[in-house]
Amino acid sequence: MNKIEVVGISSRYEDLQVIENISLFAGERELVSILGPSGCGKSTLFNIISGLIKPDQGRVLIDGQEHTGRLGRVSYMHQKDLLFPWRTIIDNVCIPLIIKGKSIQQARRAANEYFEVFGLDGFQDKYPSQLSGGMRQRAALLRTYMFKSDIMLLDEPFGGLDAITKRKMQEWLMEVIRNLSSTILFITHDIDEAIFLSDRIYLFTERPASVSRVFSVDIERPRGNKTFTSERFNRLKESILEYL
Repeated sequence: MNKIEVVGISSRYEDLQVIENISLFAGERELVSILGPSGCGKSTLFNIISGLIKPDQGRVLIDGQEHTGRLGRVSYMHQKDLLFPWRTIIDNVCIPLIIKGKSIQQARRAANEYFEVFGLDGFQDKYPSQLSGGMRQRAALLRTYMFKSDIMLLDEPFGGLDAITKRKMQEWLMEVIRNLSSTILFITHDIDEAIFLSDRIYLFTERPASVSRVFSVDIERPRGNKTFTSERFNRLKESILEYL
């Protein structure tokens, strides 16, 4: 059974067709990327999967069960970290647990267990303004994980970072997901990022978005810097570029 499955999703905004008959899936502990041009409807699809909007047609299945239009089943991280500047990092991370009814003390204890895994140990009492862009994204990802750990939707989480920090964050995410049991859907405009991180890549067309190609990434894990110059990597990159 697939962990998450999108079946025949179509969505229109007023007289504009945004998404047309999109189907995709992600298995348990897979990282699946959605690669496509800006404005094609990738974020709209995430809004549908998360239950923020309802599609005109199609279904969202999670663990084989109907979840179309239902909120609260998946976690969703946008490109901007959206951390509250007046809260410490641990109190930012705790927000999902407090919303679920835990006391601040219970939430802090539960969140603190993951600070080492996410490379944030020692930064619990810092404020967002005291952290680098990469560290803020780590905190935002941990907050996302605390909301729902088994399915995470990541919408260009590293898109606002400089090239060097972005590469480090990609390598860091690869290491983190080895220690988690999460299924991840990942939006990106970066072909290298998609290949490096993914088990499978869905290539979207211009709006209205539809799936033009699906690429399986048959590059062994763990992946590192040498992956980017490997023959398999560049052969797959050439194939993707042919369809963009």
